[in-house]
Amino acid sequence: VYHPNETTVTNLSEYDFFQEMLEHINDDDINKIYYEWKGENKYQYYTFSEKIKSFVVVTVYESDLNKEINEKRNAMLLAIALGIILFSIIIFFISRNISSALNKGVDFAKEISSGNLNASIDLDQKDEVGILADELRSMRDALIRIITSVQENIANVSSASNQLSALSGELSSSASEQAASSEEIAVALEEMLITIE
Repeated sequence: VYHPNETTVTNLSEYDFFQEMLEHINDDDINKIYYEWKGENKYQYYTFSEKIKSFVVVTVYESDLNKEINEKRNAMLLAIALGIILFSIIIFFISRNISSALNKGVDFAKEISSGNLNASIDLDQKDEVGILADELRSMRDALIRIITSVQENIANVSSASNQLSALSGELSSSASEQAASSEEIAVALEEMLITIE
C-alpha cells in the first residue's frame, strides 16, 4: 500500500471490501466500492491487472471528493451570480438609455401637439429610437410646410377679398352714378315731355 502519510505495510486481505474486490477479479471494467474506513466514508475505484497479477486501486474520502465538488459548485455559483449581476447592470443601462430617448421623443411630440413648431429633439442614434426621432423631425417639418402654405393661401385669399371689396366699392359707386344719371335722364325726359305738351 502506498499512502502519503503512512509508511507501514498493512495487510488488507481480511477486510470486507477486499473480499468484494476478489469477486470482481475477472471484470475488465473499473469497479467502485463505497465503504467506511476509520469513521469516514470512502470511495474506492479498482481494476485487476492481469499483467502484474495485482489490483490497481485508488481511494478517496467522500469528504475530500465533496470538498472538490463543493469548491467547483461554489465557483460555478459565484460565476453565475456575477454573470447575472453583470447582465442586470447591462440591461439596466440599456433600458435607461432607451427610456431616456423615448421620453425625449414623447416630450418633443407634446411640444408639437401644443403648437410649438420650434421644438427640437437632440437624438442622434442609429437604432429604432433614432429612426423614430428622425420621423418626428420630418413630421414637424411637414407641418411647418403645410402651415406656411395655408398662411400663404390665407394671405392670397385676404388680398383677393380686399380686391373684391375695392371692386365692389367701385361697382357700388358706379351703380350710384348710374342711378343718379338715370334719375337726371328721367327728370330731363319729364321736362321734355312737359315742354312738348
